[in-house]
Amino acid sequence: LPAAALCDLAASLLNNAPVVYEMAPTGTAMERSVIRWMAASLGFEAGADGVLTSGGSVANLTALLAARQVQADLCQDAPPAFLVSDQAHYSVLRAARIMGWGAEGLETVPTDERYHLRTDMLESHLRRAEARGRCVIGVAAGACSTATGAYDALNPIADFCAEHGLWLHVD
Repeated sequence: LPAAALCDLAASLLNNAPVVYEMAPTGTAMERSVIRWMAASLGFEAGADGVLTSGGSVANLTALLAARQVQADLCQDAPPAFLVSDQAHYSVLRAARIMGWGAEGLETVPTDERYHLRTDMLESHLRRAEARGRCVIGVAAGACSTATGAYDALNPIADFCAEHGLWLHVD
């Protein structure tokens, strides 16, 4: 916490947006250091990378844009889509709309009585999206849902994504 306060003080004093190194070398260096520390703390390999955003809405948009870029080769003739929980944050729908997918770009998977995404329904909703003419490129899981505090079962969702070559975004 003290280190975070000092970094925030330095960033506020410099008042530069760390978009690129040339605009904010100090802010960019701090961001890179935080990302390396976070990745190592989570057990990721040394090559893990990321970006810091100003909040969850921008983070969801950034993640869906990254997924679209990485998964672009999957969808030649069909518009892309994501599988999401019916408890997904409203910013996931907003991101889909900003990207031009519309509400049809999200295939909503029901949750159970504890508001966890029903992993047993991922396959059927993948097929349902395909039947609607959509090309599913990923799954957005919650950890945790803003409305309920529920955490989706990330390991089974990750296994499903790996099996189908899908992007996994954890909000």
